[in-house]
Amino acid sequence: EGDLAAMIAPAYTPMRGIWMSWYGMVDWQGEVGDMLLTPVRPNGWYDGGIYILNHEHRWNASSPGMPNGLWGNAFSGINAANRVLYQIDSGVLPITGPSKDATIAELRAVRAYYYYLLMDNFGNIPIVTDFTQTELPGQSTRQEAYNFIIAELEPAMPQLSEAVTTATYGRMTRWAAKGLLTRIYLNAQVYTGTAQWAKVIETANEIINSGKFQLD
Repeated sequence: EGDLAAMIAPAYTPMRGIWMSWYGMVDWQGEVGDMLLTPVRPNGWYDGGIYILNHEHRWNASSPGMPNGLWGNAFSGINAANRVLYQIDSGVLPITGPSKDATIAELRAVRAYYYYLLMDNFGNIPIVTDFTQTELPGQSTRQEAYNFIIAELEPAMPQLSEAVTTATYGRMTRWAAKGLLTRIYLNAQVYTGTAQWAKVIETANEIINSGKFQLD
């Protein structure tokens, strides 16, 4: 029981690379969206022209760094979540009772977060939930990915912690999951062709009305 946080930590670790490393989400979304650019300097930052390719929307599968970095880091997190879920389900990790249910819910929600990033950035993606799978996965449509993410988050919600403390900081709590759902619903028309504005308001208000957070 005392080692649970350490055991699930590998499912979170790739987030650091996704957001804070070279060619992470800040670069990937900022460069292509004209929110920032990386100029070439005498001491470097050309990096094979990747920043220019991204800024001009001319990247391809063989481009260095992005978007392969985001793809690889996201699937590293998914693989880690699948591994721990498999270890719990197979009894390798002897977790029982409420702790087991809460841990499974947290891992499924974290995995859904990675799939959200992939769906948002790439559209059609392979969905893998079985750690023992060895064959190449098929590709799912963006609509199928959207449905999968919602189906993972909503059942997990009641099992996720409502606490807002230093112990839950940076982890997938119920409020983090609701925040993720809000963001997904906000862009549902892009993902599926059907707007979900009422659900945006509903889930956002649940977070606001909890009284646990406030804007600076």
